[in-house]
Amino acid sequence: MTAKTIVITGASCGIGAAAAKQLNAAGHEVIVVGRNPAKTKAVAEALGVASYLCDFERLTDVRRLAAALLRDYPRIDALFNNAGAWFDSFELTADGFERTIQVNHLAPALLTDLLRPAFSKGAVLVWTSSMAARWCGRFDPARIGVSDDAARAEFGTFKAYGASKLAASVYVGEFDRRYRDAGIFSVSIHPGTVATSFGANTDTLAGRLMRTRLAQAVLTSPVTAARKLTLFLDCDPEEVWTPGAYYQGRMPKLRRKVDNPLLGAEVWDRTWECLTPLFSGAAAGAG
Repeated sequence: MTAKTIVITGASCGIGAAAAKQLNAAGHEVIVVGRNPAKTKAVAEALGVASYLCDFERLTDVRRLAAALLRDYPRIDALFNNAGAWFDSFELTADGFERTIQVNHLAPALLTDLLRPAFSKGAVLVWTSSMAARWCGRFDPARIGVSDDAARAEFGTFKAYGASKLAASVYVGEFDRRYRDAGIFSVSIHPGTVATSFGANTDTLAGRLMRTRLAQAVLTSPVTAARKLTLFLDCDPEEVWTPGAYYQGRMPKLRRKVDNPLLGAEVWDRTWECLTPLFSGAAAGAG
């Protein structure tokens, strides 16, 4: 087995930390990225690997992270876009976007694009998605990043979470159409309803239920969920799994949306309409 250089975001706990442990044990060079300094440091030190801090609620943090990774790792073989959050109220980030949309979609899209020059031939990008993407209902790409009064009702609580995960999964499909010929393979996956600290930012009924002892006992463990993500590294992306797809279980789902090039182009264009002005056209994805 050839050792790979793998970047994992959201790796200070839960699925990300479990994936880092599994991949490190398999002999890969793992780079741990997290928001919480103490937790990120603890995970990295336990594994003897490098760590970086990044808060996806600040896109300047994403730019700094990408610059540091490109400086330290000229070759990256895999990126796990695992960081994510669910909030129970509408709030704007300092960048002016609804924070769930930014953390779950805009920030990982920006990070992926900025790291693209370092991706090796055959690089695999795994995005942690959610079955909430399937519950989104009507989806208007033009509303991504909108912060007007209507957005407060439109993107409240779980609606924003579902919209952000659907936007990300459709974006993955479009990323695949644009970069598969360059040897970059992307996939998004719902790893199960996992017993982690996810939902700690929300006081909704669903969030409270997820934090109960009973729920934590019956939900998918972080170790099992991490295995579902890391499996995509161990097999041929064009023979065993479908690049660009959204997986829930063993089969691609959401195909009418994820496989739709018109919708994919709309999501792509709107994503970069949001991101490019913040960085004076420095983001390559705008092209």
